[in-house]
Amino acid sequence: GDVFKVGSKKVGNGWQDVLSLSKTAILKLATAAGIVWNWSETKVLSVSKDYVLYQAVGAMRKPSGEWIPLKATKEIDLDVVEMETHDANLKTAQKLNDKQRDGLSPEDWAAQKTRANMIQWRKNKLMRAETGAMLRVVRALLSVKHQYSPAELQKPFAVPTVDFAPDYSDPEVRRSMAEAGIRATADLFGQSAVQQIQAPQQQLGQPIDVD
Repeated sequence: GDVFKVGSKKVGNGWQDVLSLSKTAILKLATAAGIVWNWSETKVLSVSKDYVLYQAVGAMRKPSGEWIPLKATKEIDLDVVEMETHDANLKTAQKLNDKQRDGLSPEDWAAQKTRANMIQWRKNKLMRAETGAMLRVVRALLSVKHQYSPAELQKPFAVPTVDFAPDYSDPEVRRSMAEAGIRATADLFGQSAVQQIQAPQQQLGQPIDVD
């Protein structure tokens, strides 16, 4: 379930599968790398009955501590999808015999098949666009290829992460980390997000020391 076949290519005297990582596998890598999503900016930009444009904004922390934010979009135009789907179904229909087409002409079989395909596209167009935009962000941040050979996928993926272990008992360290966290939040999500974080804190009294 982590990979699926997208084609074949000739290698020597034989053929080799060409594989791609599934959504599940790519999101596993995103979790391992600590990619975070800016949900205020990860959103639909435009949507209608036959069109959707979705934007995803994510960020990953470099070993230096600096955040790398990245934005990607996914556009789905169902008019184009329908034309491509009908052409593919018509080519398939022309290779089938009458019995395989249930007695329908190639044109009628292709039209019937396309209608069923487009129902699924229309039901899931927003989800497809959201997934496509998010996967583009992950692929760009982690340099994930679109296609792999079986031999390449026998090797494990190594994802470097930042492991910061300061002395939390030091008041100066706690203060510095709080300031760094506020700056990082502002860089990623804007000043309004910082105000939302600080608002509850401003309403609280002095904390009680507990040994």
